[in-house]
Amino acid sequence: MMSTGEFERLLGNESSPWFEYNLEIASEALNEFTSDDWSDLQSRVLSFSACLQERCAEAVDESRSNDGIGVLTTLLMSSSCLDVAAIAASQLDDMEVNCQFPCEEGCSNYWIS
Repeated sequence: MMSTGEFERLLGNESSPWFEYNLEIASEALNEFTSDDWSDLQSRVLSFSACLQERCAEAVDESRSNDGIGVLTTLLMSSSCLDVAAIAASQLDDMEVNCQFPCEEGCSNYWIS
């Protein structure tokens, strides 16, 4: 069984290579996640560096697991890195997820669909 910590190690660090092979291994590891592992990842993902948040979003998207929607939504709504939020939004769109998020005061809600 794969733990969140082991998955994080597969993501590497800012100086480690990130090729299609690395993405494939990381996304396959997510297939072994339990619902508790997904919850743990969702609660920890914002503590990752922007580089690892991006890699995590890519791996979640590649895994095509509906369990990863919460992780991507967390990155979209709360990542301090706009590039990560944009990647998460794109991947939620690729997964054809319909989400409604509140906008700032004075605007209507906007949808990702």
